[in-house]
Amino acid sequence: MHISTHIADRLQFAKSLVKKSGKMAIALRKQTPYATFVREKAERDFVTVADTTVQQCWYGAITTRYPNDCILAEETHMEKPHAGNGVICDFDIYNRHRGVWVIDPIDGTANFMRGLSEWAISVAYICDGHIQFAVICLPEIQQLLWAVKGQGAFVQLNHKKTNHKNSQRIYVSAETEQSRSILILSRSLRWSIDNHVTSIANLEKQSVSYRFFGSASYSLACVAQGQAEGFFEPHMCAWDIIAGALLVQEAGGRTKTPPLSHILQHGGDLLAYNGKVDFCPMIV
Repeated sequence: MHISTHIADRLQFAKSLVKKSGKMAIALRKQTPYATFVREKAERDFVTVADTTVQQCWYGAITTRYPNDCILAEETHMEKPHAGNGVICDFDIYNRHRGVWVIDPIDGTANFMRGLSEWAISVAYICDGHIQFAVICLPEIQQLLWAVKGQGAFVQLNHKKTNHKNSQRIYVSAETEQSRSILILSRSLRWSIDNHVTSIANLEKQSVSYRFFGSASYSLACVAQGQAEGFFEPHMCAWDIIAGALLVQEAGGRTKTPPLSHILQHGGDLLAYNGKVDFCPMIV
């Protein structure tokens, strides 16, 4: 596999730091009293001490090693590291030859804070207008997944080491029948309850099984590994979508979502699937 030095160095950096971040998050959950560990940002939207601590870890590491790169992360705005906390509101850096790190320090915070396994740390790197690589860590089940644009998607089941000799390539499911398929869903408060219920009714009519995991990155990792045939959410932010979307694409799947420039600014919907089972007619 040929990867430029620019990308290879950042990929290795991300794979190493994401593992450390997972251990850090779990340790903080064990050590911090629940009353001070969790706060509610909005309805059904939580943030923990681990979310902010992990994000600060990434911010510090990136600004030190790659001072000209930008960062877009869940708990902050788009930031220009070498200028401190200067916010770039117009997102024009997307069209420049600068790198953008898109980070979700903990995707699935409600699961994480309760000790459930369905959460992830999600990292993607964008340069020259394309997602160059993605790294997703599932700390509770010790999975490290990554994908490189045009190079495929990989998993390491026990992520003690990060070289390719200890990894295996992953592929989406080959299933073609709706009645044997699983579609993972996510409920967005920006989507009407009527649309949500109608979509579930459509899936029931077509005998399609569905699941709710509460973490887009975790769900997309399942699709990329062939454990489910698809994932749909009507609205997500950039840090929810970008890494998992590349993972599914490089595993041989397909994604339907707005253009990357739109996602970076506004978020959007995402349907990621194996390319063989057509879920579109079932989703309102």
